[in-house]
Amino acid sequence: MQPKIHDPIGPVEKQSSNVGKLFLASVAALYFELLVIRYIGTEIRVFTNLKNIPLMACFFGLGLGMILGRPRRRLALLFPLIGLILFSVTRYAQWLHLANVDLMWTYDLSQNVAGSLTRRVISTFEFIGLVMGLSALIVSFFVVLGGFVGAIVGSPFAVLTGVAGFFGAINWVVKNAFRSE
Repeated sequence: MQPKIHDPIGPVEKQSSNVGKLFLASVAALYFELLVIRYIGTEIRVFTNLKNIPLMACFFGLGLGMILGRPRRRLALLFPLIGLILFSVTRYAQWLHLANVDLMWTYDLSQNVAGSLTRRVISTFEFIGLVMGLSALIVSFFVVLGGFVGAIVGSPFAVLTGVAGFFGAINWVVKNAFRSE
């Protein structure tokens, strides 16, 4: 009688099914990553100059999603709503007066915003709120996509990949936070 050998990878049928699912999830993540970066940069002036912010938010969300694994049911159900909000805000940015929220090209309070210091401070908070709000939407959108990829790949590799993406995004922020050009 032959001893049973444990196959850690699984049957061939399961492998081919997972490869197809992984391919589709990866293509969807790449497609939406490019769509978000290009579309937001086109519609909202702030992101014309700060294209790396949506990119970093995409990587951060994908990495966090891979670490967390399969998205929770509530988050998976909210995924279409998050996408609708993200793309609607971007589409109607001109109508919502988001296209012109900017501190111009030097991003400081000294010379760009006409008016009093109070108006300059308000403009700064509008700028920060827009960048942080859209970044939060992007991260939450990509957490779900990263969760699908992480669930397909499997726990150890997904966590390692997710940690690399997560800390890569954090490293970019820390590296560029105090950099002046």
